[in-house]
Amino acid sequence: MKSLWLFSAALLLASPQMPMQAQTQTQHQNFRIDKVQRSQRTQLSDKKSFRLSYTPTPDPIPLNQHFRIRVQVQSAANKLLDGAVLTVDATMPEHNHGMNVKPKVKALGKGVYEIQGFLFHMAGYWEIAINVQHGGKREKVIFGATVAMKPTEHHGNHH
Repeated sequence: MKSLWLFSAALLLASPQMPMQAQTQTQHQNFRIDKVQRSQRTQLSDKKSFRLSYTPTPDPIPLNQHFRIRVQVQSAANKLLDGAVLTVDATMPEHNHGMNVKPKVKALGKGVYEIQGFLFHMAGYWEIAINVQHGGKREKVIFGATVAMKPTEHHGNHH
């Protein structure tokens, strides 16, 4: 058993990037976003039927503090969509974990939805996955967000 563990650890160390990439792709059903898209706050859904835009409050997204986002849902032809059902989660794909809280979605009308209850407890790269159901279609949008480490008050900024 110990030799199997050592072999597994050696294999993991030999190719540190591969296992996490494979897990992330499986987790998001092979729908990936590239580095340019990571920072874009407007995205087309995986099957290109919906266009979502989001704005966080506060902005930028804070470390270890609650925040909310407003999401505008449109058709790919830029028509605002009321009556969509959104489900939301956020994960840190490089760390293979998500949030410790469950966000709540509220429709505000005219294609705008507010999602409250986000809390990113670690600095680094996060992915916000939003599933959209509307007009018999169910599609996914993934937004990338990097949360910066905030200096503590007693450490301050050292130059």
